[in-house]
Amino acid sequence: MRVGQYITLFPSDDLTGDERIYGSTRAAYELTLNLAKRNHELSVFSTSDTLNDNIETRKNLNIYRYGSQLKLFSTHFSYSIFYKPQRCHLDIVHVHFDIPPVPFAGLKLSTETKTPLVVTYHGDWDDSYGSFFRKTGVRFFNRFFVDKLLTQADVIISPSENYIKESNFLVKYSDKTVVIPNGVNIEQFKTVISKEECRKLLHLPLNCKIILFLGALNLRKGPDILLNAMVNVIKEYPTSKLLYVGDGSFKSELFTMTKKLGLEDSVIFTGYIAENLKPLYYKASNLFVVPSTISTEVFPLVILEAMASNIPIIVSDLLTFKSIVDDGQNGLIARKSDPNDLSIKILQLLDYPNLVKKLCQNGLEYAEKYSWENVAKETEKVYKNYV
Repeated sequence: MRVGQYITLFPSDDLTGDERIYGSTRAAYELTLNLAKRNHELSVFSTSDTLNDNIETRKNLNIYRYGSQLKLFSTHFSYSIFYKPQRCHLDIVHVHFDIPPVPFAGLKLSTETKTPLVVTYHGDWDDSYGSFFRKTGVRFFNRFFVDKLLTQADVIISPSENYIKESNFLVKYSDKTVVIPNGVNIEQFKTVISKEECRKLLHLPLNCKIILFLGALNLRKGPDILLNAMVNVIKEYPTSKLLYVGDGSFKSELFTMTKKLGLEDSVIFTGYIAENLKPLYYKASNLFVVPSTISTEVFPLVILEAMASNIPIIVSDLLTFKSIVDDGQNGLIARKSDPNDLSIKILQLLDYPNLVKKLCQNGLEYAEKYSWENVAKETEKVYKNYV
């Protein structure tokens, strides 16, 4: 099949650069590579960080990165992506609903060429945070374009069944929504390097407990909840460290909070890291926390990555997280926005190694069910219904 994938950003092949790779970007990247391995002809329509167009060719895969005339935060505005893909002859247009306005370029091509439209819905666009311009832009797209895209879609893919009920939009289209969860490359996270060696390579302290947060530092991800929980953790484990891996709009506020709480010696900020370093940070840590507070979280890749890395995880009690984490079996669940409950769960993992062993074993077995190869197979089945 000839499949066109629309995604705002498409990373380089080795994932070693400093380009920002979001969860939806990584999911689209892995799906595309695995579909190409299955001998489909893939065309990726994406945007470039520069004004210039460029084309990258791999086996069964052409990547068209169109020049961006304007960039606002993570949004890339490219005129070319709205008309140049017209020259390609496709059997399927597959839009990844991530960052506007690229998804609507896919809608335009599908409508004008009468090509079946598949939309992977990576989550609602949240207009509750960010600058005035971001909020205004998101509200504009939510009001005038999202329903149009989903109405025109022949089929919608949601990574989470529970999210269909949580979404402000998907619930209206549940009759044409199928569930295909995200995946993980298990082998990528099975590093043979020891915890001590990972810490040395990353210049992290050796003789302490490390609690890991890996993701965007914005308020909806709950990094402040975890920071407040550390106040109680430090009382029991004075040498423990909270490791923030990532960057974001809330970083300066976290710096200020850290000082106010007197935790300067207990918190480490790494900034953004390349994708190929993630396995080392997981391996270097004692536990991983996802304290998100808002229901736009769908199926975070980091949960499967942590499980594949064989470290215990704690997540907040969002409905979508509960479809992944079985409390007390493959992870622990804490009440969202509750630093005290979160600190109790962290201390449980630090106090009880047998519990950790159980969660890690079950977590790894769970993650092994979710390969990107299987995701590609299930997506292929969806395509075949419309070709």
